[in-house]
Amino acid sequence: MCFDIWWVFSGLMPLRGSIKEAEHKKFLIYSGYAWGGPLLMSLATATMEFHPSVPAGYIKPQFGIDRCWFKGAEAQVMYFYLPIGVLVFANLMMFSTTSCRLKAHTNNSKMLQSEDSRRHQENEKQRFNLYLKLFVVMGVTWVMELVSFVVGGSQLIWLLSDTCNTLQGLLIFVIFVCKPRILQLIRQRFSPRRHGDSVYNNSRTSMSRLSRSNSSKSSQQYSVHPDVIGSDSKATIVSDIDKMDLLTSKV
Repeated sequence: MCFDIWWVFSGLMPLRGSIKEAEHKKFLIYSGYAWGGPLLMSLATATMEFHPSVPAGYIKPQFGIDRCWFKGAEAQVMYFYLPIGVLVFANLMMFSTTSCRLKAHTNNSKMLQSEDSRRHQENEKQRFNLYLKLFVVMGVTWVMELVSFVVGGSQLIWLLSDTCNTLQGLLIFVIFVCKPRILQLIRQRFSPRRHGDSVYNNSRTSMSRLSRSNSSKSSQQYSVHPDVIGSDSKATIVSDIDKMDLLTSKV
């Protein structure tokens, strides 16, 4: 994620081809990194542990001898904390450079951007903010673990770090789902009464608008301008009015 957002704002040459082809190439590259990196580290660790040509003075993992973990602190640093530290440091550098580049780009081109360009930049900002939240959730816990290992601390600190790592799925769920718009859709989906009331109110509103429209059309259809009425029609109307007045006086 850090490399992806850094690549977007770095100005590097994009992948050639159509959008679909570029996304497919990017997926292959990221899949190779995501699966190939751990595979190479596992092969290197297994080679250091089991290959007979490795000198005895080298630091070996010695995984699973005393417990389901590395045996000594040197092995933990070499095969666990050092790779994690390199990754966290690289992520911090990429996020920092991306933030600075994004701020400078926004200040320099705010007055020269078109509407489409501003909308595109706003989408990229939202993407960056999302990745930043995920990095905080998924990276700060490892930073805490590195600091705890180097500085030392009580068992409570280790328990807090392990708990945060365990609850990463819940935290990611909160970031993606616990938004006002998403929560409103969930409430509408699982509350039939409110959904029914909404449909009923919408139906009443539509019927009211239709009734007003029909009434307006009817009034326009049956209304006649006085100048358009002929002399014969005027005489007929006056005669009818006189008859109604005569009947009323007799009653």
